[in-house]
Amino acid sequence: MARRWHDSFASANFTSAVSRKKTLVASYGVSSKRKKVKAASQYEREKRYGMITRIWRGWTTPENAAAYERLLRSEIFPSIASRQVAGYRGFSLGRRDHGDEVEFLTSMWFESNDAVKAFAGENYEIAVVPPTARAVLSRFDERATHYVTVVPPPQNLREG
Repeated sequence: MARRWHDSFASANFTSAVSRKKTLVASYGVSSKRKKVKAASQYEREKRYGMITRIWRGWTTPENAAAYERLLRSEIFPSIASRQVAGYRGFSLGRRDHGDEVEFLTSMWFESNDAVKAFAGENYEIAVVPPTARAVLSRFDERATHYVTVVPPPQNLREG
């Protein structure tokens, strides 16, 4: 039986793959054998990256958007900073106008989950929304979402 072109190709690729593997192992001590790795705990990821990002969103009408943004800048964010929560690193504010709603996205950075708890309480996923903000918001996320920050915000991040 004659060899077909794809038989040669497959054989050459297999030989090439084996050769590459031997080179990797010899040069770098790298093996393609997969090891079972236990998933890193939240604590281990925090320790490695050193920061938690807290994301929360609220929506308001276009008519209330300027008032809400003013409230955030003049009262709410300065109030958070004045609490001097250990491990609080700052915030940013995003705004998206779309149709009959304006969405605001707040990102807050903390050094650890313990710092988040010092800010928001033991049940730290519950959104912290002051009554003055609730008065101008049409709806909001009941819970904040937390991420281990892999790429931190710039060092020159400033509040306000």
